[in-house]
Amino acid sequence: MNEQVSTIMSEYYQNIDIYKKLSHDVNDIINTLLEVNHIKISNMAIRIKSEDALRNKVMYKNKYSHLDEITDVLGVRIITLFENDVDTILDLLEKTFEICEIVDKRKKERGSRIEFGYNSLHVVVKFTNNRCELVEYQKFQDIRFEIQIRTVLQHAWAEVEHGLGYKSFYEPPMSVKRKLNRLAATLEILDEEFEDRGDTVKWTIKKVKLYEVSVVTFPAYEDTSVSARKRQLGEMKKRSIEAWKHKTLKKLKGEA
Repeated sequence: MNEQVSTIMSEYYQNIDIYKKLSHDVNDIINTLLEVNHIKISNMAIRIKSEDALRNKVMYKNKYSHLDEITDVLGVRIITLFENDVDTILDLLEKTFEICEIVDKRKKERGSRIEFGYNSLHVVVKFTNNRCELVEYQKFQDIRFEIQIRTVLQHAWAEVEHGLGYKSFYEPPMSVKRKLNRLAATLEILDEEFEDRGDTVKWTIKKVKLYEVSVVTFPAYEDTSVSARKRQLGEMKKRSIEAWKHKTLKKLKGEA
């Protein structure tokens, strides 16, 4: 393990300047693609994996021997405004880069959908051989990198999931998972509601009732409906106990 980590980190330090140049060129290429095709997005971010993040991944996964086996040393995240722009951008990427792998984490089949959760399209790509024949791109030959594409609301869910332990070494309890899935469902319904509005380029989110699916045991605010339901259940339990006591006393007295 230590030898693998040492080898990969050494290759990382040797190639960090190449990754920085790759990051710059990829940024230019994708921005040009979006501009030429008149696609408006919410945001695009490009990052090179940090030393600590890379070291932790190598140690946790325990399956890598060399840096070129890791496909997300350079990562791109494109946040779209519209759901259908995700597939449009994928089409453009397929025409521009060589596609190595596509992992579609979106859940589109409503009939077979078991749970809601992280939704995103992950594409592993590299520069085409034709592009790498150009002198300025030869140094990027066979370097794979990852592009993630998702909508703003899918991204909002990803941020919630990340803040609550996404990529943790530990599995959250099932009760927490169920509550997170309900939260994801809320976000996804808003997203689909928006797209169903059709031909206009107007986007309106009327309400997000996140407090209805609180992921904490005790709600932060006493006046939420979650707290109200908790009090109601407590009162029902109290009445049930009183009824049981009354019934038991009647039996003991021979009245029942």
